[in-house]
Amino acid sequence: MDTSDGWNNLQPSYIREILSSTQADQLISLAGGLPATDLLPTELFAPYLNRLCGQPELFQYGESEGYSLLRQHLHQQYNLALQAKILITSGSQQGLDLIARTFLDHNSEIAMESPCYLGALQVFQLTGCKIHGIRQLAEGPDIEQLERLFRGGRIKLFYAVPDFHNPTGLCWSAESRYQIAKLCRQYGVTLIEDAPYRELRFAGKQLPMMAELCPELTLTLRSFSKTLSPGIRLACLYGPALWIDQICRLKQAADLHSALPFQAILPELLDSEAYKHHLSKLRQRYASNYNLLSTEISNKLGNRVQYQAACGGMFLWLKLKSEIATPLTKHALSHGLAVVPGQHFMLTAKDDRYLRLNFSHSTDKQLIQAVNILEHCFESVN
Repeated sequence: MDTSDGWNNLQPSYIREILSSTQADQLISLAGGLPATDLLPTELFAPYLNRLCGQPELFQYGESEGYSLLRQHLHQQYNLALQAKILITSGSQQGLDLIARTFLDHNSEIAMESPCYLGALQVFQLTGCKIHGIRQLAEGPDIEQLERLFRGGRIKLFYAVPDFHNPTGLCWSAESRYQIAKLCRQYGVTLIEDAPYRELRFAGKQLPMMAELCPELTLTLRSFSKTLSPGIRLACLYGPALWIDQICRLKQAADLHSALPFQAILPELLDSEAYKHHLSKLRQRYASNYNLLSTEISNKLGNRVQYQAACGGMFLWLKLKSEIATPLTKHALSHGLAVVPGQHFMLTAKDDRYLRLNFSHSTDKQLIQAVNILEHCFESVN
């Protein structure tokens, strides 16, 4: 059977392909975006899950918008305006898919940061829309390039990860946030704010969300995959009520609703002291992992690489002095280390001077060994 035009536009995920072609337990992998397995809070879930057996209504069909008590809790927690609405989704990835299929088609034009999150790129490719890449600078997107693109009047939405970007780990400055909010208002461009890493800040001060600066033109995605567990497949999408209602109609057609049992336990769990302690442990671990990895890189790779200090999230974006990331990656894989060449995240010019390194999932021993392998590979490739 012939595949659709949308499917034909879809690029495969490099990360999933290399991990599926190699035995994961034989690898040190800095290639994925996984949370620390030993910090998945199974003990937090236990008492709430035990109670579910006495609530058979939670195993019935539910509202497409999501469990009402959870939506109310999140509305209050995120301090949303009364006119804003929340939709519970089966992970942020579904939220992106619903946005794309509700508002985009092959005639649409959108903007994305480049490099960009691969999962978002795949979703937008499926629609057949035209995708424009915006360069990333140290403080955030290239504002001048963004304004030139907006000024053309064809850009419908701008997708971005302002807090601890995937893959670069970059966090937009306050000034960049205010400027981009102003541009979205001036040119009537919708901003899709993807914020899965926001709660993982381990240095510096929290900056305002774009939904606070430009609420009437922002759709925001918040995920529980990075703070609780990716396996529960829960996230939320919020923004102007009309847009959420339109997206919800597609949600009904897509999967009726997200799984109710885990939705039902979240309001009380998210309010618990145990959850706050869990978040603190996550931040401490990721700060420790990042500090170890960055120190090892500085000591062993020296002037062969550069990187911008991270303040949170899960990724370190390594810039090499020469365009050897792809051969370096292949050599590292043959020595038991999986990393991702940065060019796979790029929309425009494929620059082979970058590697994305994940620091959240590995042990101290694995991070040290990973840099030792990279050091050896640099000597071999050069």
